[in-house]
Amino acid sequence: FRNAIESAETKGQLKRLTGKGFSGTFELVDGANKTGSRYEDAIENAIISMNEPKQVSVSAMRDYLSCWHSEYNTDNRPQVLKSALDRCSERGWIQQVSGKGFSGSYRLMYPYYPSPRELWGSYYEEPKSKTEVKAESPKK
Repeated sequence: FRNAIESAETKGQLKRLTGKGFSGTFELVDGANKTGSRYEDAIENAIISMNEPKQVSVSAMRDYLSCWHSEYNTDNRPQVLKSALDRCSERGWIQQVSGKGFSGSYRLMYPYYPSPRELWGSYYEEPKSKTEVKAESPKK
């Protein structure tokens, strides 16, 4: 893992913000060339998911929903998104940090760190249990 972090930093995929060696804070570099190394996507997903605070503007949220969740049809029915944001705000899940009404930015009120299963979706593989690993290893 250490080699993967150092390799990503030397390739220009990660930028060190603080610390040195294996400790510190990193950020992703926009437009960095991916080489397809083993841990490249996992490191990128970890940095994205652990970023705090989780904050987004309404326009960025609409763009994301129209691309990746077209079933909500937020381009033709923006009231669906507005009512969902209002409900979440009333329940204390999110807070509007700028703007008024259906403009501005919202922030999650509680820290959210997605599990690897949520990040990888259908590509996630369950870790093998110790009994399965023992059963698969060849006997001498």
